[in-house]
Amino acid sequence: MNHGGSAAAGSLGARYHEILAYRIEGLQKYGGRLTSDIYGPPCRVSLPTLTLRAPVVPSVKIGPFHVGDNPPVLAVLRRCVAEFGKPSVIVEIGPGKGTAAGALRAEFAERITAYFGLDRDEAVDGPYEKVASIDEIDRKIDLVVASHVIEHMAPDAFFDGFLTPLLPKLERSAAIVVATPNALSPASIFGDFTHVQGYAWYDLYALLRLFFETVDVVRSRYLWSPARLSWLLPRIALTRALELDWCEEIICTARRPRSDA
Repeated sequence: MNHGGSAAAGSLGARYHEILAYRIEGLQKYGGRLTSDIYGPPCRVSLPTLTLRAPVVPSVKIGPFHVGDNPPVLAVLRRCVAEFGKPSVIVEIGPGKGTAAGALRAEFAERITAYFGLDRDEAVDGPYEKVASIDEIDRKIDLVVASHVIEHMAPDAFFDGFLTPLLPKLERSAAIVVATPNALSPASIFGDFTHVQGYAWYDLYALLRLFFETVDVVRSRYLWSPARLSWLLPRIALTRALELDWCEEIICTARRPRSDA
């Protein structure tokens, strides 16, 4: 489905009608017609890991057990890396302390040839090769990761400032995984004063379709505490009554950069 135009041509605002067409495509893909049909994409509930040995991800020790960080996006990233049929180059935008990088490199050491972290904050470091500019990446990229980054900037800043310059460096089979707070979940986007933009899943679907041939969406909730687990069913009932989403996060996986991008 091609609605014409080039992904690099102008700001997102100039492509308003194209974005609306892809929004409709996304709604139909998940069985909806209107933006009130918010429950179409599958949901993923994630629990923290529980091990006797210290995991590679951040964890706390409770008695003999290590309770490790296990955000839902990790499962999506693991599946992407496993699907690649060759050693992969990964670029993460805003990697922070490197939770994703550490977990993926530990599990797929032989499948990851390079893991670049695109971060301009000199105070952060992690298990990745830190770069301050896209121009420093001198090889083709298989996977781009943007986990809880896009909401901290205006859409044009991310899509025109980060994604468009990365497109020429992507392999034809490349993918990008974008995780962000779900704007349709109660107050999720307002949990951090640095959040400047919220996304409904169908809008993020549409924006990524400007650049990629396919986009898949999951909605997720991380049950990292007993309170979150015990309140899950009441939350589902209450949010549905208010026509809101009980899932606090959306994760989009976009594959195969478009040839006209």
